[in-house]
Amino acid sequence: MVNELRYRPSAKRWHAYRNGLYECPLHCGNLLAIQIGDGYFPCRLELDADWYVEIGETKLRLHPKTVYRAMLLF
Repeated sequence: MVNELRYRPSAKRWHAYRNGLYECPLHCGNLLAIQIGDGYFPCRLELDADWYVEIGETKLRLHPKTVYRAMLLF
């Protein structure tokens, strides 16, 4: 199932939605498959100064105003 990841400034964390309905908060270490272009890439959600995902050894910072498509793997 594909979810939308949206940042909630009041909670200072990312949350997953499915079909427009709230599903769950996301936490450091959660495993996802995030959509980049036409493909989905397995990654792990992490927090440093900003939220980011690790895809292999590559870190991709998540932008709070962007909605991402991802499959939850947990």
